[in-house]
Amino acid sequence: MAVFLHPHYKMSWFKRHWCADEIKKARCYIDSQYLIAKAASTTTQQQPAMPVVSKDLNLYDAYNRLSSPTEDDEDDLQRYMSERIAPFATDPLQWWIDNGHLYPILKPMALTYLAAPPSSADNERLFSRAGNVVNEERPHTQATLAQGVQCLRSWHENDLPI
Repeated sequence: MAVFLHPHYKMSWFKRHWCADEIKKARCYIDSQYLIAKAASTTTQQQPAMPVVSKDLNLYDAYNRLSSPTEDDEDDLQRYMSERIAPFATDPLQWWIDNGHLYPILKPMALTYLAAPPSSADNERLFSRAGNVVNEERPHTQATLAQGVQCLRSWHENDLPI
């Protein structure tokens, strides 16, 4: 989902890197997640505000112009997929903040998926360091002592006063 919701990649990344069966599975997953988000969405269909009537349109014509099926029939997912991809250097979170008003159902999904860290390397390093405190040579180290050592180590690495 994060790759699809990145405005530079969308479905084109999958088309370049995956086979047809995998693309079909990805599209099914994307569609299912979108339907779940759409069902859970608390946004209600609001009546559009009546525009200021120009001299060449009367109130009835202005109303009919608003209710034309151009945008209302197309949902967020279709609009997002049909939009051109953003340039490579685009910050995806900033893009969704700037353009999210166009996609009220997709925006919360994008901010959720794109905010997740792409790697667990920091967590792995933390567990590795903890393994140096509690290991076979010191198997009876109590949890509070191990926690204190980790805390002191972190403070020392970040040049905080101990």
